[in-house]
Amino acid sequence: MKIQKVKLKSISKTPFRSRYGFLKQQKIFRFLREFLVELGLKNANSIGLYYDEEKDNYVWDKEDKISEYDEIIENFSNKQYSVDIIHFSKRVELIINSKKNKQQEISEILEKYVVEK
Repeated sequence: MKIQKVKLKSISKTPFRSRYGFLKQQKIFRFLREFLVELGLKNANSIGLYYDEEKDNYVWDKEDKISEYDEIIENFSNKQYSVDIIHFSKRVELIINSKKNKQQEISEILEKYVVEK
């Protein structure tokens, strides 16, 4: 499946923390799932997916509406990263914290998915 690029609006980095701001678009869900799974956060593979309460599972080909995600914070972590996703009304902030300097690794993966400003 072809990668759909998302628009990067802002960036801030320190050796152990990266913050990225994105325009709020429906395709941000797919980007977040693919990018975070590539970083090793396997439990992020259901971000934005519709949850069917009757069947008690996610519908893998149906997403929630991004507009319904406002003032919501999601957190995912593994041994290398702690990630916060903050959904605002017009943007989405992705904050990645690490115990070691992982800037190069994060940037190499991220550049496959983003178009700057």
